[in-house]
Parts: sequence; structure tokens; C-alpha cells
Amino acid sequence: MGFVIGMAGHVDHGKSSVIKALTGIVTARHREEIEREITIDIGFAHIAIDGIGPVSIIDVPGHEDFVHNMLAGIFGARLALLVIAANEGIMPQTVEHFDILNYCGVSKIIVVLNKADLAPEYDIEYRRMEVEEFLKGTRFENSRIVAFSSASGSGAELLISTIKEEILELNKAGDTRSDKLTLYPVDRVFEKAGFGQILTGTLIEGRLESDKVYPIMPDGECKVRSLESHSAKFSEVSGNIRAAVNITKTRDAEIRRGSFIVSDEIAALHRFLTVKISASKNLKHKIKSGAAVKFYFYSACYPAKLRLLERSSLEAGNECYAQIVFDEPCFSLPFKPFIVRTHTDEETIGGGLVLERSNSFIKNKKAVLQRVAIFKNAGAASSENELAAAYFAGEAARRGFIEITEACAAFKIPKEKIPEAVSVIKPADKYFLIKDRLITGENIVKTFKSAVIDKLGAHLKANSLIAGLLKPDIIKLCAGGALDDNDNLFYSHLIDVLSAEGALKNAEGILSIAVQVKGTGKKLDGDSEIIRRKIMKSFDAEPLTPATLDGAKAAVPKNQADLFNKVVKFLENEKDIFKIFENYYITSGQLEKYHSAIKEIIRLKPSFTVIDFKDKTNLSRKYAVAILEFFDKTGVTVRKENERFLK
Repeated sequence: MGFVIGMAGHVDHGKSSVIKALTGIVTARHREEIEREITIDIGFAHIAIDGIGPVSIIDVPGHEDFVHNMLAGIFGARLALLVIAANEGIMPQTVEHFDILNYCGVSKIIVVLNKADLAPEYDIEYRRMEVEEFLKGTRFENSRIVAFSSASGSGAELLISTIKEEILELNKAGDTRSDKLTLYPVDRVFEKAGFGQILTGTLIEGRLESDKVYPIMPDGECKVRSLESHSAKFSEVSGNIRAAVNITKTRDAEIRRGSFIVSDEIAALHRFLTVKISASKNLKHKIKSGAAVKFYFYSACYPAKLRLLERSSLEAGNECYAQIVFDEPCFSLPFKPFIVRTHTDEETIGGGLVLERSNSFIKNKKAVLQRVAIFKNAGAASSENELAAAYFAGEAARRGFIEITEACAAFKIPKEKIPEAVSVIKPADKYFLIKDRLITGENIVKTFKSAVIDKLGAHLKANSLIAGLLKPDIIKLCAGGALDDNDNLFYSHLIDVLSAEGALKNAEGILSIAVQVKGTGKKLDGDSEIIRRKIMKSFDAEPLTPATLDGAKAAVPKNQADLFNKVVKFLENEKDIFKIFENYYITSGQLEKYHSAIKEIIRLKPSFTVIDFKDKTNLSRKYAVAILEFFDKTGVTVRKENERFLK
């Protein structure tokens, strides 16, 4: 639907003049800009190009004091015009702006040798060679260079045709930005009488629709009342285009430059980022790990700390993985570009791509590097989809699934399209959602099911006194480390599937392998058998009275305390003893005698009370109540008020 061009270049090299010569539009909006004849904040213009349609042009300040404003405008532009005065050549802000173009997602540049009317022909040719040498070895090598005069208009036709050719080249592969989730960074906010609040910005991808409610990050919500682009009204805008949005807030929030209108699926904030950062070759000062920085993400600027993962300091030309630690959770997206400047805004440190986001800080640097190792084979020119594919493969291998919200953020598409998108890049599997929260594949699940059986089998083999484990214990055994709700959901799904398939058997919540693994047969010998005898002897003194195991435990050497607990668990699993309350146990023989006593009472009347049971067994009331409550819980009896019935 549209296209966005950004400007770049040293102060007073004529960026605004080039725009005026091409479009007839004066981009200066502030009195100070007009009086000083200098661009202070971003400005906007547009031009219609045959075969392309409306093209937005974002003017930016060139002065070093206003680089932070330049950054608010240049993100989102796919093509940039790097303006260099033919009579002055490459200057300090030319270099810094060029660095920024390298990092902010611009795909192509055109170098405009402005003020060609002020330089003789041989000077223009010298500047052309100077620029070619400057671009050599960069990703913008072989960019088009056009001599131009904003004063006379000379070269305008060639510049417009060059812009058209470059846009057609960029669009050749097809622009799928309209199909993505909405990402609209706000770069200007103002009030208009009779309309209310107006936002302007560059729609990076996705679409905006009138009468639709959108989250506005970091903490608000708004309804789009109307849309304008290049003074024309629209009910919907899409793709990469400049747009003004008239909104009403449905949930109050402070909307300012750096806010984002986004789709629901990606409306999340994170405090910690893992990134790949490349330092500028022109970086003057060494940046130490832990330094305070300003993190620029589209129109937003966040204070942060830069934690280097592979080195203690960052010098000119270095590249490494790093963590960005925000003061508070902020909005970002994986595989999108960022720029980092010093906390005083005096110098551009470098830029790169966001790789991972989290709200949990990982202190171990090696653990962080292991997580991002999946991106090492992805080249610098990898597309977002290629990085998303690498991320999916890595997470699937590591965890067995990807959270659907993270998959949406990685691929920038709605969750219902995620299985199809993953199938295109990894066609060897069939993908599905678990509880609408996780995406995984049938082959992935098969691999992780085998791992569950292997780990459970090895555990039971090493702990022969244990008949099985509870589901939470199996999850902890298999997942390891710090578990979150998604790990629990995934492994719970695996265990449920294994149980349904008959690979696991469930005995009153105790899960074990249906086909016994060799070496996991239950047995007691040696010290464990001695402990068993001591435990069972605890019940000899009073054959019908529950007993504690304190005496038996005291008779066991301290270094066998763990073995004692395992033998108790074994006897419980084997149903040789039963815990009825606190630390009191009964044997299976006692249980049978209590059951027989109840049957004898029932022969005489349909129901019985605690007193009836107490009198029949000669137990104290404490023990009688505890035993009957155990029978209630295990389904032997049913209680109705003070009466009990045999089930």
C-alpha cells in the first residue's frame, strides 16, 4: 500500500532541501527550526511515483545533539537517502548516520551528492570515488550515487527514477508485511480540536483498521476512530506506510513517542533481552560490561545496562552476545533491530538484533550462550523467518515445545497460522497445539515420550524399593531445573498420552512402567530387610493398636536414615503398612481385623458409630476416629453425620 524512505546525513548538507526539491513540502514544523534553518525533530513529506504510488519521506536532524530524534524516525524505513554535500564530502555525522543505517533495518541506500551546483565537475567525481571507497566492504557497497542540486533541481529526474528502481527491486520478492501482526511505533502525539488525540508513526507491518481496539504498549488500550495517510482518509491501512491515527483510549495510559500499537498476540513486556551486538568501527571509547546505555527500539528509548557475555569490554568493531537489562519491563520483539548509545547520548555504540526475551534473569553466562548457540549457523543476512525457524528448532530440541505467544512474536503471525508456518519450514513433522498454549510436533512428542520412559526406568532401576512416582515427581525428574507452568503442561500431556497408550500404569496415583524394565524388580535384602523387620516389630506390642515408627527409626544407624525412609515408602507401596494420621501407621493384618470388626457390627444393624467401633476393638477414641476416617478416605465406609455405612 505504501513505502517509506528515510533521510540521513551530516548537519547542513541539505536533507530538508532535497525533500523540498523533490516534493515541494517544507518539513520544518517548529519556529526554532525555521529561524535557525536547522532540523531539530523529525519531519514528514510524501511524493507520488508512477508505478509505485505514494512514497513517504521522513526527514531527520543531522546535528549530533539530535541523533536521538533521528533514531525515532529512521527505524522502519526500507530505503534511505544518505545526503552528502558535494562541496564538503564525508563529515563526522555522515559516518555516525551511516553506522545507524547499518543497524536499524534499512535494506538499501542511495547516496545523494547534494549541492552539486557548488562544486566543479572534477570535485563531484572525486566525491564519488571518496564515497565508493567509504562504502567498500560494507553491506551497502555498490549503492547508487546520484549528483543532485536542491537549489536548481538538477538531477531530480535521475534521483526519482533511481528511487523507483530501488523500490521495485525491494518489492520484487513480494511484500508480505500486510499479513503480519500489527507493529506501529508512535513517533508523535498531539491533540486536535474536535477530534481528540492524534498519533503519527510508520506502520512497520500488519494493518490498522477503523473501529478496532488495539493494545497500546506499554500499558494501555485504544480504539481507532479514523485513519489518514498523505492527507487521504482510509478505513484500513496496511504494509509499510506512514499513517496518522485518531484514537480514543479504552484503557487509560500515557501515550507518547515510544509507545506501540500492536496486535494482542505480541502485547507483552520483558525485562531481559539476549542480543547479538556489533560495535561501531568508529567507537571512540571502550564500553565495559555492565555499562549504563540507552537502548533504541524503533521510536522508543529505554535506559538499560549492557551485560557482555563473551568479553569484559566492547571495543570498535567487536561483535558478541550480550544481555540487555532494563530498569523495568519494556516492549520489544525478537529478530528486530536495535541501536545502543552511551547513557549520555554522546556516541553510538553499535546495534544488532534481539534474539530472546525473558522476565527471568539468567546469571550463568554459559547457560545464556548455550541457549543462543542455535543462531550461530544463521548468517548476518538471515531473514526473520530463517531466524524464527532456527529458534523453533532449538527450542523444540531443548524443551519439546514453544510457547504460542513466543512463536507468534518470532514469526509475527496470528496463532492459528503458526502450525502451517512451521510446517513450511519443517515439513517432516505434523504440528499441533496443546491447550492453545504450546506448539509441538508428533515426532517431537515421540522423542520426548521415549525420554520419559528411559529416565523413569533408570530411576526405578537405581531405586529398587520404589514402585513408581507421582506425576509431579516424574515431571521434575524429566524436565529438571526450574520448571514453569508450560513445562508442567507439556510433561503432563506426555504422561497422560503414555498412560492412555498403556506405556505407563497408574496405581492410585503412583505411575510406573507397564512393561517392567530389567533390573527394576522390587526386593529387600541386606540392610533394607533388617530395617523392614524392625519396622514390623513395632506393631508386636499391641496387635490392634496403631504404632509410630519412631522406635524402629531410632534403632537404625544415622547413616541409614535415607534407606529407612525408602523402606517405609516401599512397605507403603506394597500395602504392607498404611499411614493413618500424623506419624501413626497400621499393618495390612490390622487393617483386615478392623474391617472384620465393622462387618460383625453391620450384621446386627445397618449402620454404626465411632462408639460402636471403639467398643468392638477396645481402641481409644483417638485411634478409632483416625482409623474410621482412613476408611472413609479410602472408600471402605461412607459417613452420614454421626453414622457410617459399609460401602
